[in-house]
Amino acid sequence: MKFLLPSLLVVLCCFSQIAAQNSPLPTRITTLKTNAANIPLEFDEQSTFFYTDQGHINKDRTNEWNGLDWDFYTQNLYVTDAAGNIVERIFQKRNTATATWVSENRISYQYNGNNQGIFSTFELWKPGTGTWELRSTTETTYSNTGKVLENTSKIFVGNVVSSGTRNLYTYDGNDRVIELSLQTWSNGPFVNNQKISYQYNGDEVDIQSSSTSSWNLGTNAWAASHKRAMYSYAPNQWVVLEEKLLNNEWEPFARSTHQSDDNDLPTVSLYETWNTTTLDWVLTSGTALEYNMDQSLSKYILSRIDNNTDVLFDFYIANYDYEVFVDVHSPTLAAKVTLSPNPAHDFVQVELDNDQPTVLRLYDVHGVLVNQMRSYSKSTSMLLTGQKSGTYFLYIEQGGAVRVMPLVKM
Repeated sequence: MKFLLPSLLVVLCCFSQIAAQNSPLPTRITTLKTNAANIPLEFDEQSTFFYTDQGHINKDRTNEWNGLDWDFYTQNLYVTDAAGNIVERIFQKRNTATATWVSENRISYQYNGNNQGIFSTFELWKPGTGTWELRSTTETTYSNTGKVLENTSKIFVGNVVSSGTRNLYTYDGNDRVIELSLQTWSNGPFVNNQKISYQYNGDEVDIQSSSTSSWNLGTNAWAASHKRAMYSYAPNQWVVLEEKLLNNEWEPFARSTHQSDDNDLPTVSLYETWNTTTLDWVLTSGTALEYNMDQSLSKYILSRIDNNTDVLFDFYIANYDYEVFVDVHSPTLAAKVTLSPNPAHDFVQVELDNDQPTVLRLYDVHGVLVNQMRSYSKSTSMLLTGQKSGTYFLYIEQGGAVRVMPLVKM
């Protein structure tokens, strides 16, 4: 697994992983980020997911934090089949000048009888012509046992293929992948690029080692292996040591350590690089995952080394919520709200101009819910005696509408 930069893509990949495990699906993901160890985490984005009565996703909306409140940003509209498979996803951006949503791209999906994705297209919307322009396709074929045999991606420019990649998988009699050939599009046909071979210990399913070779255009054959990886396993942990061939000698260059809980869910991954000067491993980045009692994902954390202090710090956090079903900005709470005192010491008084049922949720700067309560009156007092000094964000939800207000605890 390669280290990824913070983005909603990271969050959604994790979201897909948990969904594949038949765990509860999140209704909201709130992300926080910072650029340095000495800068506090701040709100970044918040995505709200909407589902049909059958539990199939039909929309998600992502808002950006402007320092005081959430602003409209982007949304995805989904069409699903009877099995819940997404057959179309349209990505739209908010036009603040016209207060309308503008389509930007579309992905269409096709499936086989086993609900496995076999073909998809990615298109860009061309407002000048009012049509969709094809930009890429992905096609996947499977074995009789459901294993991926071939995965082909093509990039189009003006409806003409300009580049592409193809992955070819070979399996042994135990349905274990033993070879992965990577090909690239070169002026027409796909040509070999790299090949990864996997080795196992007897009938065990865990990979013991792998070796990577490149295609030699001069000899029209696979060259000798130039990179290899060794896998070691222990209870709730596995380590991958990667080496490369340099001056006819194998030298380490990367190592990753992965841990899991007793339910075999991934919890921590650490990534290191080999320092050729000090001849020692240097920690560079990490990931951490936390779960609820029902094994649904509650938090996803990315960390990296601060170059100035050599300290590993959390620079990106995604918090998963499974209870809130309203969009934080659709609509905005119209009622007048007053917080006093603010800054506050032991309590804050929340004053509204109506006595409708209200839900109050208090989050810290890390996006952690630290207090929540319900109110059925115009004036409600929320205790703060158990909270540390700092900045908090109070969510006031009433009748499906939300307002977020900053609160300082002295």
